[in-house]
Amino acid sequence: MTVRKQLSRLTQRFPGLRKRRFKNRVQLRWGSGDFFDELESTYWMRSSTVRRHLGQLATGHPDADWLSWLRQQLISSKPARKDGYRALVLGCGEGWLERTLAEWPEVVAIDAEDVAADVVDRARDKAEQAGLAVNYRVSDLNTQGLPEEHYDLIVAHSVLHHLDQLEFALDQIHDALRPGGVVAINEYVGPARLQYSDAAMTVINEIMAVLPGSYRISTLTGEPLSEKTRPPVDYLMSVDPSEAIRSDELHALVQTHLDVLYEAPLNGSVLQHLLYEIVANFDDELPHDRALIQLIAAYEELLHEVGTLEPDYAFYVATRRDHPATLRLERSRAAERRYFSGPGNELGQSWWSWPGVRRHLHEVPTGDPTTDWWTRAKQWLVDGGVSATSPILVIGESWLEPVLRDVATNLTFVHDDEGLSNLPHGEYHAVITTGGLGRSSIPAPELVTLLSRSMQPGAFFVVNERRDPSQRAQAFAARLAVALEPLFPAEGYHPLEARARQPPVELVAEHFTIERELACGGELLETLLGSNEATWRTVIDAHGTTLLDVLCMIERRLLEDGHLLPEHVVLFARKRPEA
Repeated sequence: MTVRKQLSRLTQRFPGLRKRRFKNRVQLRWGSGDFFDELESTYWMRSSTVRRHLGQLATGHPDADWLSWLRQQLISSKPARKDGYRALVLGCGEGWLERTLAEWPEVVAIDAEDVAADVVDRARDKAEQAGLAVNYRVSDLNTQGLPEEHYDLIVAHSVLHHLDQLEFALDQIHDALRPGGVVAINEYVGPARLQYSDAAMTVINEIMAVLPGSYRISTLTGEPLSEKTRPPVDYLMSVDPSEAIRSDELHALVQTHLDVLYEAPLNGSVLQHLLYEIVANFDDELPHDRALIQLIAAYEELLHEVGTLEPDYAFYVATRRDHPATLRLERSRAAERRYFSGPGNELGQSWWSWPGVRRHLHEVPTGDPTTDWWTRAKQWLVDGGVSATSPILVIGESWLEPVLRDVATNLTFVHDDEGLSNLPHGEYHAVITTGGLGRSSIPAPELVTLLSRSMQPGAFFVVNERRDPSQRAQAFAARLAVALEPLFPAEGYHPLEARARQPPVELVAEHFTIERELACGGELLETLLGSNEATWRTVIDAHGTTLLDVLCMIERRLLEDGHLLPEHVVLFARKRPEA
């Protein structure tokens, strides 16, 4: 029998031994300097872009970290105690939190504790080297109590999700606060044992699939990663049996054991797991890399707002339940930021042909990135009986002539409103338009009636039409535009001018039977790319198509999940028999 099996049997027979073994593993893990070095190179908060994003979520302003914001709120909302504030840092690690608190003139005494004696020794050495007075101790929050009504400020950062005895620990925190004191909790509150949801894993790996290989190199192995997987529970428990042991219960327990004055979701269900092990490949000094992280962060935020994902991290400020709350906390009012501003450029005519975008615009309606919707439409026309000699009217798009040549040769092109007003009656076997309903000055209902009259009974109507973006699409585009500000620092983004259109689906349905309808992409892309074409060309030339690929992936996912309505549609319809 192996030593490992013998230990396992012994711990089953003697629970006390199992608890000691559990604690020893935790102390070994968190007392290791090598582990802290590894964490520094792999953890998502290594990125200053991520930290600014989390500061924005926690406080309302990207330039305010949660701890500095808390100090400002404390000193502005309540008078300082005459004898100063007493502070406690739980799970201090190597001590950055208490060394920060020691710089606050309001704080006159600081205690800090951790379960691992080795890490406490390192934190104590760093504080002494900095000339700071901090009282350190080794303590296990699962079992050891805190002095009652002793502290004005308690800080718990990434420590509570390691506790098995959460109820005991939260009660101790509650009772250790002096009347009017507060506890700041910044924690992982996601799935236990880091078993991320299927929805989160889908989003994470869709992003991984479009990241170039240089961003996917593991800093632990030096090898490129093809996908992300959940950490196996057995492995997680072998290296740190305390990791996320009851994290999924933490949010509810904070609410029931403390009086929560302030709460801010920090999301993280995508960013944290996606960036683990690869975050060092993103250079915060490069505008492109900052924009890429910000774009993913904005996408994650949208998915939380629409309910696809639940927050995995949260920030709370709470106090005792048995004392009236005197502190009122508010998010900082962030400076107004430009989403779309300045004079718009002329709409370019080629953004839809850029690498990646064209594949996306093919894949959304057809499910195949190598097959465009026109290939499908031509086959529908042939299957419907359209022959090479069938008269076909094409509105405005002469580029369609070579595309249609293998289907029909009897093509008539109309480019202006005069031609549309003088169409013959009952002439055409098919009418094809891409955007013609929106560009004509003839009112859309009247135009559809004119086209219907020009067609033979049973004729086909192929429509590729753009509706005006919905308010949600405009809001999504604006949010993503903010994320891309590193690439557009001066001019910002320019909006496409919206034109009033009656939805083409409803208009066409008045005269035709719609046999097929395809939802195309472009709801976000046209707004974000179309009027900023010159700048995007510069970005593509300098950095490749990574940002475009991520934008395409975001739009496709939002469409598939129903969070965006299809505003670009392809309709294949047949004229009804005359009444």
